[in-house]
Amino acid sequence: MDRKTGNLILLDAQNCIRWQSLDDPTDTFLRGQQRRLPVHLIAPTTKAAAASSVFYSLELDGDKVAAYINFGDTRYSYWELPSPANRTMASARLNGSGLRLLDLQGATVAQITPPVKKPPVSFLALAGDDGNLVMYYYDTQHQKFRASYKALGFCELPLSCSIHEVCSSAGKCKDFSDYADRPPARAAGNASSSSSNPCEGDGDKACMVHLRGVTTVLRTASPALTNVTLRECVVECARNLSCNAALYVKDDAGGVAAAADDHGVCSHYTLTAGAREVTDGSHLRYSYWVKFPAAAGGGDDDDDDDDSSLGKLSTGTILMICGAIDVVCAVVFVVLIAMYFRRLRRLAAAVDRVVELQEGAAEGVGEQNDTDGNGSGHN
Repeated sequence: MDRKTGNLILLDAQNCIRWQSLDDPTDTFLRGQQRRLPVHLIAPTTKAAAASSVFYSLELDGDKVAAYINFGDTRYSYWELPSPANRTMASARLNGSGLRLLDLQGATVAQITPPVKKPPVSFLALAGDDGNLVMYYYDTQHQKFRASYKALGFCELPLSCSIHEVCSSAGKCKDFSDYADRPPARAAGNASSSSSNPCEGDGDKACMVHLRGVTTVLRTASPALTNVTLRECVVECARNLSCNAALYVKDDAGGVAAAADDHGVCSHYTLTAGAREVTDGSHLRYSYWVKFPAAAGGGDDDDDDDDSSLGKLSTGTILMICGAIDVVCAVVFVVLIAMYFRRLRRLAAAVDRVVELQEGAAEGVGEQNDTDGNGSGHN
């Protein structure tokens, strides 16, 4: 065991290193540790609301350092540090001043450092509660580790709010309905793509709801669709059963509202996590849409009334069925009770009959005995 770094080292007979714990980090990078790239740190999420299969990963590769949220086979990055000037990073080393990314010659290509005048870094960790990249120092006065650097703020994290909430500029979580445009676009089965509705698709009825001034911190791993219209972006998501959100970004950064014939970049998402307000003044460039079932998403008044009536009818039908079952059960119970008491009466009558017969037989025997007694006296 190396006392300075905490590295556990296994040596062979020739005193050569066969294995060392610093070669296999989990979610922590210790001071003094240096690894050749690629290096992956993994931290399962500790949030109770998140699925057990969700986990975070920090991946250090030759061209970038990136943090990902992983859900099954789907993954999205939410923080990236690219290699500058197309330089290749070969190794990573953590020292008291922070994390340094080095090339093959040992020269610094990029670095992540805490603010100035902070105590030396003790270790770097990928937090399991929120997926943040955190550097810690040891507070000798209070004898505990404290954070000296966090890569991301609250609204920059993928699960800062729930999957149906937006992280506001004030750092508060608000429901999607606070940002939703009305009426939402609908996706109706077997609808013509030439219709004026920008959210039509095949399959089950659904609607795409536009959230004003909202974007997402998630970045898709697959290449985004380029040179597409807003309508094409949203319709494609509506038709795809695995798509639950779509982000359209205009190519033009001039701040002009998106028109039907504009072209931009489109990304589709399985997760609706990571939604946040646009805070840099470019909210007109972003158009973020989320998918809801038709009954939940709303729409025109007639459709809403129909859906509501169907919902009430279903509820009434269920109540009627439950009431009928209760009545049947009550009738069966009464019949069983009546049969039980009727059987008791029959048993009582039978017992009375037997008693009467026994009493009659006893009286007959008594009379016979009296007759026999009188006859013998005359003789």
